[in-house]
Amino acid sequence: MYDLLDGETPALGVVVPLRPVAGLYREAWQCVLDGDEPRLDEPEVPRPRKRRR
Repeated sequence: MYDLLDGETPALGVVVPLRPVAGLYREAWQCVLDGDEPRLDEPEVPRPRKRRR
C-alpha cells in the first residue's frame, strides 16, 4: 500500500503514503472483505547489550 518492497528501507527512514489516507483505508477494507485477513508479524527488536563492569 505504501509502494515499499519487502526488505526495502524507506528514504530518510520515514514511510509517507503517496495517496490520500481515505483511499488507503478503502483499499485495506476491501482486502479484508476479499478474505485477506490482517495478521500480526512479530517485530524484530534488538536485545540490549549487557554492561560490563
